[in-house]
Amino acid sequence: MSKKSNEPEAPDRRCSDWKEIVECLEEFPPPEVTSDSEGITGTAWVFRGLKNSCYKLQPALEREAQSKRMQWPELEVLVSSEFKSRARMHLSASSIPEDELTWLALMQHYAVPTRLLDFTYSSFVALYFGVRRSREDNGSALVRLWAIDASAVNSRFWSVTGKARAEQLKHDGKPTGGPMNPFDLDNHGTSRDYMIVETHGLQKRIAESLSATGTYRGGLNRQGCVCVASPPSFNPRLANQQGVFLLNCAEGLSFSESLIQMMGPCRDTWCKRFDIDVGAISEIEQRLLQRNIHEQSLFPDMEGLAGLIRQKIRLQWK
Repeated sequence: MSKKSNEPEAPDRRCSDWKEIVECLEEFPPPEVTSDSEGITGTAWVFRGLKNSCYKLQPALEREAQSKRMQWPELEVLVSSEFKSRARMHLSASSIPEDELTWLALMQHYAVPTRLLDFTYSSFVALYFGVRRSREDNGSALVRLWAIDASAVNSRFWSVTGKARAEQLKHDGKPTGGPMNPFDLDNHGTSRDYMIVETHGLQKRIAESLSATGTYRGGLNRQGCVCVASPPSFNPRLANQQGVFLLNCAEGLSFSESLIQMMGPCRDTWCKRFDIDVGAISEIEQRLLQRNIHEQSLFPDMEGLAGLIRQKIRLQWK
């Protein structure tokens, strides 16, 4: 597929006030999972707010690697090895992660650059993170909000990883031993079978993709491979923010390249973006505060309390 842009192509919507923003965001249905004779189906959109429309969908690890003479997967090896070796002395035996995604989530929590990209199931929480501290970016004229169809992304994730596994089987003559695709159950699986594969099976397929080598790794790098992954364990911040990760499993590509490559066969309805005038920021903060979306609700600790007081000084105490 032609790579004309480093960002997914999405229709731009421009919002200048709260009313227009609400009209746009209320177009998205709430997350839903249904079970019937056809199996498990679901719809879910995830969102990410950026304080400047010039910013890219780019994990922190990729940004750090740009200033160095190494690719992000190489830098990740150094970062991960250093963190794991030193973190163990601060963790109890029972809290030491057993899989790579949990290690990545722990690093992300402590602001160590990783390949993870934070999203949320709440469009209004994402909007808050877009306008939060946006005044500090004096060159910004627009705040950007991304919306991505998580169900469509994970459907493609199952497809590309399944194809990569088949290539490995053909090349090596042995299966990977990983979880099956829920679509492989056909009409022989029960609704419980579908649910198990959709939840535990997805976690195992993600772990398998992160550790892939050889033919399997080559297939992921060639096709692009991104998934939407729930945090392996929640902390109060992630829970209040309705947090979720987007994760690039194609180590030969950047996050955006991997996502574009993987979603190429799909119609362009799987992602949308909205640009919001910075002149609307004060009104947005006030309206979100009324909805109980503010510093302390999203950061339920002393840092959040201090942030809420700063907000009230700026917005309410006149």
